[in-house]
Amino acid sequence: MGLTRQYLRFVPGPVFGIVGSISAKIIFVNYKGTKGRFAATASCENVTIWDTKTGDKLLTLQGEKHEVTCLSRHHNGQQIAVGYADGAIRLFDLSSGRCVVTFNGHKSAVTSLSFDSDGMRLVSGGKDTEIVLWDIINEAGMFRLRGHKGIVTKCHFMKNRNILVSSSKDTMVKFWNLDSQHCFKTLVGHRSEVWDFALIREDTQMITGSSDSELRVWNINWLSGSEINDQSVPVMKKSKTGNDDDEELNNNEDSPFTCEKLGTIIRKGKSRVISLQVDEKEAVLACHGTDNIIEIFKLCSEEEAKKRLMKRQRKERKKLQKLQETGNEAHLEEVTSSRSLTDEIQRLPVLKVGSKARGIDIYMTKVNISKVAVLLNNNSIEVYTSDITNKGVSGLCVGAVKLPGHRTDARTLTFSSDNTSILSASGETVKIWNRSSQQCIRTMDCDYALCSIFAPGDRHCIVGTKTGKLQIFDIGAGKLLESVDAHSGAVWSISMSPDQHGVVSGSEDKDVKFWDFELIKDEKYSQTSKRLTLVHTRTLKMSEDVLCVCYSIMCLQFIPKTHMFFTGSKDKTVKQWDADNFQKIVTLQGHQAEVWALAISPNGQHVITAAHDRSLRLWEKTQEPLILEEEEEMEREAEFEKGLASGEQPIIPGEVNQETGLAGKKTVETVKAAETLMEALDVYKEEVTKQDEYQRECLVTGKELPFPPPHPLMTPYSTRCPKRYMLEVIRRIKSSELEETLLVLPFHYVSALVKVLKIFLDLGWDVELSCRVLFFLLRIHCSQITANHSLLPVIDQLRRLTLERVNKERDTVGFNLAGLQFLHREFNSREEVTLFADATQRLRERKKRLKKKERALLVVN
Repeated sequence: MGLTRQYLRFVPGPVFGIVGSISAKIIFVNYKGTKGRFAATASCENVTIWDTKTGDKLLTLQGEKHEVTCLSRHHNGQQIAVGYADGAIRLFDLSSGRCVVTFNGHKSAVTSLSFDSDGMRLVSGGKDTEIVLWDIINEAGMFRLRGHKGIVTKCHFMKNRNILVSSSKDTMVKFWNLDSQHCFKTLVGHRSEVWDFALIREDTQMITGSSDSELRVWNINWLSGSEINDQSVPVMKKSKTGNDDDEELNNNEDSPFTCEKLGTIIRKGKSRVISLQVDEKEAVLACHGTDNIIEIFKLCSEEEAKKRLMKRQRKERKKLQKLQETGNEAHLEEVTSSRSLTDEIQRLPVLKVGSKARGIDIYMTKVNISKVAVLLNNNSIEVYTSDITNKGVSGLCVGAVKLPGHRTDARTLTFSSDNTSILSASGETVKIWNRSSQQCIRTMDCDYALCSIFAPGDRHCIVGTKTGKLQIFDIGAGKLLESVDAHSGAVWSISMSPDQHGVVSGSEDKDVKFWDFELIKDEKYSQTSKRLTLVHTRTLKMSEDVLCVCYSIMCLQFIPKTHMFFTGSKDKTVKQWDADNFQKIVTLQGHQAEVWALAISPNGQHVITAAHDRSLRLWEKTQEPLILEEEEEMEREAEFEKGLASGEQPIIPGEVNQETGLAGKKTVETVKAAETLMEALDVYKEEVTKQDEYQRECLVTGKELPFPPPHPLMTPYSTRCPKRYMLEVIRRIKSSELEETLLVLPFHYVSALVKVLKIFLDLGWDVELSCRVLFFLLRIHCSQITANHSLLPVIDQLRRLTLERVNKERDTVGFNLAGLQFLHREFNSREEVTLFADATQRLRERKKRLKKKERALLVVN
């Protein structure tokens, strides 16, 4: 047998050069106790926390391999929820930067995430048109809601009611009763996709944005007798619209409110609405479309609205009085007595940002200053502030994050000769990066760059441009030295000669030109030293466009001194090949879009790639051997797991409601957990039989025999007891994957597990988890369990045990809760006494000081 050739593995390294992916919006986060300064953006599969004041990257929340599509912050400011393109949802803790819990429920990308007012539940909507609710405390899914026929664009909890509002591309807005898990009202007053909405004024008004230039305002009139906090909502004048279809509503009899359209706000932007954002204080509304305009609206309070109404009425009375005095009674109109949208919502000056906006978030300071963070289409962030009390002053840009990335896609990459620096160039700038820290150390303006190279000594770099120029830059000074008109077409490639005395360039004009380095005197550059330039020596005419030039090698990025090379492709992957046997070595995955450029360091230890996702990815060579057969097997397993995870939702016996369903989905992890559970049940049965035989032998012989060794699978759980072993196996199943794991179990394993759960409840072990597993199995396999005569005695015993254990747990929780409430009242009373005592003491000291001043004045007089 011949020896198998071994290769060394390249592993993913740092990802840099990207400020924010346009796949997800930007959000303000409470980082280290500071609000309104730090913002989170998606960076391909990661999430980056930026300091918008200094432009520094503070924290990176590591994802896996799928792109981030949605972000939402928790109300405590310490956690954020992240949705991914594969349907996964991860909850991150900002203090540690670690993933707290992972949910899997969607079959495609997550498009919306929102926390409830208590921060204990999370709702997600996806491209699969479904809505899933998650219990954060229990770390498990609650249920799934079906009803939309298009992509879900937003989901939002009402503050004081157990009602969920959702919008979709199917032009509908739906209201869901979360107690009964059904849709009780559908708003159908839109002619196109509903992209976003906002609930304001304690859920008594709703503003929706669609594909046109209108923001529709709806009034939610809560009926008497419904479970709500009564809000005094003023009656507003209903705007007249030319279309009666806008008022179509599916008003069910069990609806706790009625909904009517008040009017529309005409946006200055003509494109579709991308997002609507309201600050936490509900003082300002911000919206934007696909252009570079951010529109700001002030949501007036009750007193401000009354003042605006009275002011408008005074103007109308004066106008009416003038018309009566002039005798022009044909144009007389009555003075309006009810409020309108203009009294409730005041338009503020628009913000014009540097490029097309892709996401916004808004934060209100304590002094009526609104701060708007804008994620732009050109891979940058801008922050604007505006005074909402001053209608005539536009917003001011107070911060930006632009340095850590290019404005357009990087089209060329190269390493320095000492492997310590990386050059990347795009359509507007050349950037020099430190390879070890990934920090941008130089940024220089250039034309549209297509190829690049470091000059000998790494003090200069040469860039070939789309206009046919070769631009020479001084890296130390950070400026352009010379722009040489080299070709009449785009310069597609440039390569260094083996003796490092010159370069060769290939162009769209069908010419290959050879250049020599030369040092010349330039008074503009320096009075004492010379600068670098290029001297044309000869030209090679070709019959077609020259796309790549290179010296003993053509068109490939080879690893130096080897016959192995790398290629980048539009399929988002980077592949390593062996040119000796024409065999693929490994596929490197990580980019979320087409790979544009690739470079290998001179020592062959690093590979840098650039793609359409605006990221620069560094791949590092390790000493880990790579075996081709194992790589092929891993690829086949990945394909199998991909097909397994994309399966249909399971059919649950007895479930006939198509509007709701289980929250989770079948994944590779749930299948593995089910296999582990079935294996544990087999081991449990074997160990129980072994221990029974051991006890019988001890009774027969009348002496203590050596205890049999435990099963090897029990060793990692640090126990010899089969019951403890089973409990630990169930405990180690993730809470969010428990239901889907139990669904996979065959019925004979279900029967065995029910008997084990009966033992747990009898011993009082982990009552909450045992009851959760038991109740789910009883609901799913009710018919089979009741038809199985061997399980009927077990079910009768479980009925008694569950009542006893659950009542005991309820009493314990109630006792602890009452104790905590007592301690809370005691603490508050002590605080009040302390505050009163402090205030009394300060009053006494103030009186003493006043008396001293009076005495001093009397003495002077």
